[in-house]
Amino acid sequence: GQGAREGGRRELIARCLNALQLATVMSGSSRESLVYGEEALGLFVVLGDRALESDTRGSIATANLYLGRVRESVEAARQAVAISRAIDNPWGVVWGGAHL
Repeated sequence: GQGAREGGRRELIARCLNALQLATVMSGSSRESLVYGEEALGLFVVLGDRALESDTRGSIATANLYLGRVRESVEAARQAVAISRAIDNPWGVVWGGAHL
């Protein structure tokens, strides 16, 4: 039904935003990356996708680090690691932990 289609759209949008976030942070556009990351994060939280929530928090940590926002980077990384440990996602632990 309509609800399922809407949920699918949100997931697609969240994944696209996640990809844009990573691409923009790696190309040096860290401020722009944070915009995409925060929006993706909100969608993944609503969707209950803990793995991609953790992944996005790791990318947010990267962008904050590149912007010199060490405190925000560490907080995002800690959240990513905690989520990844809770869902038994070793890759997420490594990705988030790389920022600590």
